[in-house]
Amino acid sequence: MNVSKKGKKYYDSINNLPVFLFDTINKTSDFTYLMIDPDQAIPKNVNLFNVWADIYDEFIDEFGNNEKFEDWIRTRKRAVKLMREAYIDGKEYLITIAEATWREADMMMEAIEGGGLTKTSAIISKYMGFRINPMEITTAEFYSYFYLAQKSNGKSRT
Repeated sequence: MNVSKKGKKYYDSINNLPVFLFDTINKTSDFTYLMIDPDQAIPKNVNLFNVWADIYDEFIDEFGNNEKFEDWIRTRKRAVKLMREAYIDGKEYLITIAEATWREADMMMEAIEGGGLTKTSAIISKYMGFRINPMEITTAEFYSYFYLAQKSNGKSRT
C-alpha cells in the first residue's frame, strides 16, 4: 500500500490488492477501485492508470507462465496499449476497441478459471480447507492457491 504525503492511501501491489478489486478493475477498467478509501480524493501526484499498469506488470511477472494465461496477458496488454493510446493521443475511437479487447480477455479468463471469481473462490476454498474471502485475500495469495490447486489436480502451469 502506498501513502502519499497527505496520507491518502491506495493499493499498489498484488500483495495488498484484494482479488475482488483486481477482478472488478479488470472487468470495468475503473481504476478508482485502487483507492483504499473511495471517499478520499485521488492524490494529485498519482496517476491511477500508471499504478494499475505497475500492478498488472507485477501480476504478469508472477503468474504469467501458462500458455492460456499468456494469451490472456497478451490480450490484456493489447487492451492497455489501446487505452493508453486512446487517452494519451486523444484517439477516442480506440476506447471501443480496447473495451472489446477487455471483454475478450474476460472470456478467456473465465475459461481459464472455469467460471469466474465466485466459482473459483469456492473451488479454492474446498481445496485449501478454509473459506476464501475475495474481499480480503490478496491477488497474489488467491492466484498462488489457484495454481497450487490446479497443479495438484494434475494440471500444470507450464
